[in-house]
Amino acid sequence: KISSPPFGVIVRLVFIGIDDSDTKIAAKKVETGLKKALEAYKKDILVLKSSPAPIKKIMSKPRFHIVLKVKATDNFSALKNDLYDCIKEYKFDNVNFGIEINPQNMF
Repeated sequence: KISSPPFGVIVRLVFIGIDDSDTKIAAKKVETGLKKALEAYKKDILVLKSSPAPIKKIMSKPRFHIVLKVKATDNFSALKNDLYDCIKEYKFDNVNFGIEINPQNMF
């Protein structure tokens, strides 16, 4: 079982774009890439589907997110490095995204 903090780690990627469909497509592409890149950690990680963020728009810009639940293990540092290496490969014209480790809130 993968726990929530403090016994586990929540990682959240938030996507903000200009167009709803472009933002959704970007989140889905990263989700697919993450699942492949983090295959070695599948017993320690749960990648939830990309979905609209709880606050769907800010200043009329659509938001999507991907939430990962990770076991707090000794190899979390290696997993985090592989996660960063994976997401560095993605660049989108009209979509920006960032990563949060143990976000204070999910909004």
